[in-house]
Amino acid sequence: MTAECKDLPIPLQLLAAGAVTSVGMSLSTSAAAIRASLDNFQDTHFFDAQGNSLRGARIPHPAQDDDTLAGGHERLAGLLDMAIEECLHVAGLHNQLPDRATCILLCPEQRSSYYSGLAATCLQRSLAHYHPSAKPYYGHIGGEATDCATALSLAAQVIHTQHSSHVLLLSVDSWLNTPDIAQALREDRLLTEDQPSGFIPGEAAVALLLGPSTATPDNQPSGLQIVGSAQAQEPATLLSQAPCYGKGLATAIKAALAQAGIQAHEVDLRLADLAGEEFFFEESSYAWSRLLRADLPANHQFIQPANSLGNIGAAFGPLMLAYAWHLSRIGRAPGANTLIQLSTPQQARAALVVRVV
Repeated sequence: MTAECKDLPIPLQLLAAGAVTSVGMSLSTSAAAIRASLDNFQDTHFFDAQGNSLRGARIPHPAQDDDTLAGGHERLAGLLDMAIEECLHVAGLHNQLPDRATCILLCPEQRSSYYSGLAATCLQRSLAHYHPSAKPYYGHIGGEATDCATALSLAAQVIHTQHSSHVLLLSVDSWLNTPDIAQALREDRLLTEDQPSGFIPGEAAVALLLGPSTATPDNQPSGLQIVGSAQAQEPATLLSQAPCYGKGLATAIKAALAQAGIQAHEVDLRLADLAGEEFFFEESSYAWSRLLRADLPANHQFIQPANSLGNIGAAFGPLMLAYAWHLSRIGRAPGANTLIQLSTPQQARAALVVRVV
């Protein structure tokens, strides 16, 4: 079990963000709902084996004449468009990406057949709407929440090599589709009367604008620097029945903290993708107990966005980065250092450290 440190060649700056979730059609409203522990969990048109309606966290329909009311890929791509528009507006870019910008998309194409072609649909729309003269790399990374670390490493590389001035990191995911629901029910992972430790399926779309530290405009808040990123493997998996002692997650967190030059007790805010499954709660507790050797700051916070959003899959990493950025922007961050931890049902584990500057 080894941690893979994703070295960031230069300080990678988070300049702007946008998000659409089940509790808000913008990042600011979503963040306010998370801070207030609000949710929008409702019965869905999916049913468990006993015929009971499953709870879900669906993004509310916009205005009736909005084309995001279309189903499938077009709906998700439309929601992502809303997140992109917010991100670019906050950055003062007037719905137009810089000429030398790269777009990277995180989506769970490998999870079920439902996502086949989603990346192409989202990227084609984004390219046409926001970057019609784009020449650099436009691509996607399909996988799990931990692949956010992989995407950040790629973003740092293209900025460092000067192939791009900025990177627009996008993510969209939804568990609210028949193939994913059916598979999760077979694996007994959803919250039902018979499975009290299951998760609530959710969905989200997130857009992040990344650049070098020198990219921050003079009239804009400095935002966050991404100063640590690491990945590791955990021998135990969710469905393997093997005991999990948190060694893989602890290894990833330790490496990310070391890269950031801090220790566990210096973390002011810890964000986790814990969504209700006991396996991951135990893993998180074990991992943290392996690292914490001194008292935490008096105002330390531990937040689980899934309490408001449900399980948003591949969008967890970007959403938590966006949330940390928003807190820093409005002066509500409990301190300078934020740790983000990510786990998957497979062996992959990841950790990120961001710092208010």
